[in-house]
Amino acid sequence: MIRQLRHKLVSISLVTVGYLLMWLIPVVTSVLSLSSIIVGVFSVFLSPLVGLRQGLLIGLMQLGLGATMLGVGFLMAPVAWYSVRYLIRFVAGLTHLVGRILKRRLKEIV
Repeated sequence: MIRQLRHKLVSISLVTVGYLLMWLIPVVTSVLSLSSIIVGVFSVFLSPLVGLRQGLLIGLMQLGLGATMLGVGFLMAPVAWYSVRYLIRFVAGLTHLVGRILKRRLKEIV
């Protein structure tokens, strides 16, 4: 009895870890996109203040890094969008498949 319960808990844990790992790529790309855009906006708007305090070259470098961060963020946004979009379809299909398999096994047991 305890052994069967342990096997069920292990299988539930493995399925949960699998779902978490599948969602890792969209979460990482979304966080990178959003953080790059936010950092880029702050860097571009605050670069004149840095240029006034530290010098023109440092201000231009700050402006260039801000523009680069904005570009990285805007390039990552479609990657995040499409990865979420396709993963939702994949996870829905996988969940449907797992549900059908479990229903078949329950019919065999009963």
